[in-house]
This record gives sequence, structure tokens and C-alpha cells, in this order.
Amino acid sequence: MVAARQVLASSFFVKWKMEKINFKEFADSYCETQESTTEKLAEILLEQTRKFNPAGWFLSECHDMCSSRLGNKVILPYGPSNTFKEVPDNGLVRPYADRGSTYSIVAVLSRESFDAR
Repeated sequence: MVAARQVLASSFFVKWKMEKINFKEFADSYCETQESTTEKLAEILLEQTRKFNPAGWFLSECHDMCSSRLGNKVILPYGPSNTFKEVPDNGLVRPYADRGSTYSIVAVLSRESFDAR
């Protein structure tokens, strides 16, 4: 499992790097601001595993100060059978394209790390 940490490179550019974390840290990061528990999240990801066979999931958070979605977090699956074939290499994603807010990837959970929980 991997977490993305943002590092301010200058006043105009943000770079990110990957750090390994486990399922509990991934779940805690999501559940701290959402109405969910680690157990409930594990059930949801297990169901997605059965239906979509993802290679993993990434957790994204809205950091757009002008958005009503500021602080909102979403978990999206990635893999050959999913919309996202791999984790976006720029660390950004727009889960709600029609709303325009850009989300920063804050953590990535591989299928192996989830299965090892």
C-alpha cells in the first residue's frame, strides 16, 4: 500500500511522492472525515473486489478552496477493468468531471495490501 504525500516545490508547483502505508492507515485517513468505519470500508472494498477485480484503490481529497466539496474524500478503484487503468502519475484526478473540482491523490492501496489486512 502506498500513500501520496504532497511536497510544496515552489509557490506554483506541487510535487508528490509515494510512501508505503497499510490498510488501517488508508482506512483511517478516509474515515476521519467521512461517515464510515474501517469495517464498513473493508466490506465495500471487498464487494468491489468481487465485482470489478481492481488492482487497487486510490484515495483523493478535494483541496479546492473555492469548492463546496473542500475536504471531501473519494476512493476510486484502478486496474485493467476499471475507468482508471492505473494511478494518475500527476497525483491529480477529477472524480466529478461535470463539477470541475480537482482532487489530489493522498493514498494508494494495492490489492495485495488490502488482501493482507
